[in-house]
Amino acid sequence: MVTGACPYCGQFKNLDLVGEYSDELTDDKINDMVMMQCDCPEAYVEQKRRKKIEKAEKDIDGLFGEQTSTEDIKEILKTGLVPMVDHRISKLTVERGTVKAKLSETSKGGDQSRAIHHQKRCA
Repeated sequence: MVTGACPYCGQFKNLDLVGEYSDELTDDKINDMVMMQCDCPEAYVEQKRRKKIEKAEKDIDGLFGEQTSTEDIKEILKTGLVPMVDHRISKLTVERGTVKAKLSETSKGGDQSRAIHHQKRCA
């Protein structure tokens, strides 16, 4: 059992990490785990942000599969995810040979929530 605090609201929570690597966890990692379970508004925003990045990474992996020839393209797109989710960039396009991959954000309807889209097109 370890205790951590949400870095946003300071709420303490006990985590039962029996059988896990609890001896190797730093305070920052424990606090991060607590934050991912916290209900405060700031933690909720960060949880959504991380889930969006995780989903987009899976989408990119699914788009290109296990093709080793596109590993560098996948890596570039994944590197662009954080700035995209943080609204620092709005579009990233990578072209190489017959592969064109585009990462962009759009709003759905009148809602200002952002969705990340990936496209692969072969010429």
